[in-house]
Amino acid sequence: MAGADRNLSLKEALVESLGSVLSPDHDLRVSGEEQVKALEVTEEFGVHLAELTVDPHGPMAIRQLASVLLKQYVEAHWCQHAEKFRSPEAIESSKVQIRRILPLGLKESISKVRTSCAYAISAIAHWDWPEAWPELFQILMEALTSGQPTSVHGAMRVLAA
Repeated sequence: MAGADRNLSLKEALVESLGSVLSPDHDLRVSGEEQVKALEVTEEFGVHLAELTVDPHGPMAIRQLASVLLKQYVEAHWCQHAEKFRSPEAIESSKVQIRRILPLGLKESISKVRTSCAYAISAIAHWDWPEAWPELFQILMEALTSGQPTSVHGAMRVLAA
């Protein structure tokens, strides 16, 4: 249970930091940016960003900021061979969770969030498909054939990225 409490407090700290980043107050914004940088090296950072991005009950500004930071996180921490890589590389258990969560964003009604999820999926697929993410093709085919305009658009954005 201590691990679950720790993760909850990390997620709460991240939400608070993202709120600070969005503040019009310069000092609060700078402080929030520094807190986000400190949290970026934690194992659950990417997972929490993915959860915040696809949370339909979350504040829109937080969801959008989380989606942008998630795209940056994938570029910087997914694979040590990436051009923009910065240590540490995301751990496998976090990658598994992020790959499970992100496809939920493909049916998101908010275009910016859906597009950010699609971009992150495409960036992950560059490194992980088909070996580490063999089910991605099936996920995209289901979205494309769902008849739901947002799902079709989300899947097409993955393929176009």
